[in-house]
Amino acid sequence: MAASLQGEALTVDGSTAVLSWQGGLGTMAGYGTYGSGTLTLEVSYNGSGGTYFAVGNETTLSVDGHGNFDLPAGVHLRSTLASSSGASLTIEILSRRPHA
Repeated sequence: MAASLQGEALTVDGSTAVLSWQGGLGTMAGYGTYGSGTLTLEVSYNGSGGTYFAVGNETTLSVDGHGNFDLPAGVHLRSTLASSSGASLTIEILSRRPHA
């Protein structure tokens, strides 16, 4: 699993690839056509095939935008698009760690 997710596209309801988070601050961004849908950053604490739930309001989008989060190392992340019709979204999940 990757440490960041850059430029993954969603055009129908479903989820992005699962990302193994290295811990700390991060940003999720979504942009494009939402098709009346909602994009939600989800976290699982019990493995990539485990139960996922929403990270929070700041990372739940229905228009172009971004939201920040702070999660521990070892959790698994994905973005899920729901209730859309004709969507064409690009999703980014990036670490906000300071540059060395």
